[in-house]
Amino acid sequence: MLRDLDHASAVYAGLRDPQDPAWNREEKQAIAQLLMFNVRQPLAMLMACHAAFFEQDRAGLPNRQKRLRGGFRYNVICNLQAHEQERLYNEMAQKITGGTYIRPADVISALNPVYPDDNQFKAAFAEKELRTTNNRNKKVVRYILFEIERQQSGQEFDFESATYNLEHILPEHPSQAWDHIEENRQDRLIYRLGNMTPLEAGKTGMPATGSMRQNDPYISTAPFKSPGPWLNITTPGTNTKLKPDRNSWHRLPQAYGNRSRKIEIWK
Repeated sequence: MLRDLDHASAVYAGLRDPQDPAWNREEKQAIAQLLMFNVRQPLAMLMACHAAFFEQDRAGLPNRQKRLRGGFRYNVICNLQAHEQERLYNEMAQKITGGTYIRPADVISALNPVYPDDNQFKAAFAEKELRTTNNRNKKVVRYILFEIERQQSGQEFDFESATYNLEHILPEHPSQAWDHIEENRQDRLIYRLGNMTPLEAGKTGMPATGSMRQNDPYISTAPFKSPGPWLNITTPGTNTKLKPDRNSWHRLPQAYGNRSRKIEIWK
C-alpha cells in the first residue's frame, strides 16, 4: 500500500510539473498548457487515467491530450462554469477506477459535455478580451498569437522568448489620434485578441500611444507572416481587405477573431 501511495504521489507531482523526466515531449507540452490555462479540475481524472491506461496505451495518449485541450476552449475562451467541469471530471475518475470506462475511447467520449463545439468556440473567440495587465493573461495571449503564426506560416517561434514583445495596435493608453473611436468602444477593443500582435523586442520602437499610421511601419516590417490584424484580414464573407484607415479599424478585432482557421488549431 505504501508503494502505491508513493507511486500516486509521484504521478500527482508529475502532473503539476511539465519538466518531470517521466514525461515525453508531447506530454510535457500538454501539462504545461494545463498549468498555463489554470485548469486544475482534471487532476483526479488524469491520475485515474494514468493508473488504468498509461502503461498499456501510452502511444494513444496524444489523442487524449488533444481532447483535454478542450480546457482552452472551455476555460480560457468560452469562460464557462468550472464547477460543471469539475463535477464531470470527478465522476469520470470514479468510473475509470471502478471499471465502467475500460477503454481510452470511453474517456474521450465522456469529455464531450465540456468540449465547446466549433460554433460556440468561434463566437467566443471573436469577442474574447484578455487583459494583458495580468501576467498569466499576457502569457496566454502570446501563446495564442504564436500558435496562429505557426499554423498560418509554418514558422516556429518560442512564445516565451524575451526576443519578442506583445504590442497593442490600439494602444492601452490611446492618444488623441484615436479620438475618432468612442472612449467606451476603445475600452472594449484594447484587450481583444485581434488588437494584439507580437513584435521583435528592441526593434519595435512603436509609440506607446501612437496612431495607427505611426504604428503601421513597425508592424509591417515584423518577421511574422500574420503580425497584426490589419495586414491579412478580410471582411467576413468577402475577399475585401480591411485597410488601416479611420473608418475600418474598429471592425478589425472581430474580423480577426472570426477567421475559421483558428478553430483547426484547437481541435
